[in-house]
Amino acid sequence: SNDEMVLLKKQADAVHKQFAPEINKLYSEDKYRSANYLEEVEKFMHYR
Repeated sequence: SNDEMVLLKKQADAVHKQFAPEINKLYSEDKYRSANYLEEVEKFMHYR
């Protein structure tokens, strides 16, 4: 239902915000060094 989708979106947003620093963390072995990887993925998936 639409109400369930609204709830899922709200929960997903909270998880994205909570884990964004970990997702965007850069490691020395990373070849791709995005400033905001999560944002790129969200745009690619038309999340926002």
